[in-house]
Amino acid sequence: FRAVYRAFPKQDGTYFSFLSEIKQSPSLCIVGFLMMFGMLGHFWVTWFSSTESLIANGLFRFGPNYDFPAIVAYFSTIPASIYFVTMFETSFGEKYQKYFYILGHSGTVDEVNVAKDEMFDAIRLGLRRMFSIQLVSCLISITVGAKILAILNIGMTEMMLETFRMFCVGYSLYFVANTLFMLHLYFMNEDKVVIPTLIFALLTSITAYLSAKYLEGTYGM
Repeated sequence: FRAVYRAFPKQDGTYFSFLSEIKQSPSLCIVGFLMMFGMLGHFWVTWFSSTESLIANGLFRFGPNYDFPAIVAYFSTIPASIYFVTMFETSFGEKYQKYFYILGHSGTVDEVNVAKDEMFDAIRLGLRRMFSIQLVSCLISITVGAKILAILNIGMTEMMLETFRMFCVGYSLYFVANTLFMLHLYFMNEDKVVIPTLIFALLTSITAYLSAKYLEGTYGM
């Protein structure tokens, strides 16, 4: 909120003053939009293309066999998310700041190279640990988590459990890719990330449509 109020300190009578901020970094806004569309777009595509989706009222739709497993499966990324925010990003951030401080304050070539090596070592170590955490979390969710959901008897059919398992794998891959994209953003590489995120957004939407429309029993694939 402080950042928003600094950018827009008072009302100027228009709802579009934020566009001046977007113009400063359009590729960053495009990347953010494509990542969110790739993550959430499959819901909309499935609602409007699957024969099993239900109409609540008008354009308000939902897919009970699809939505609930997808939402629950996203919880499998929580352990890796916690690690990324509390340890990985913190450790890497310190090395990142040190590197650019030395770079901007006339450090020697040796000092710059040492700081750069430390920064990339922090990235490599953090990625290895985060990938390991996400892999373990995914496997536990698919095995133990699915068993617990079945035992709880909260309406999860076998089809929904299979969808849940597929989403656990899918969200794990998404989380890994999203982390790599975010690391690119630290180094102002938004332009390099636009094409991969565009491919991601298109592929998830297209495959969700084909899955819901033509491939019975492949929800979440």
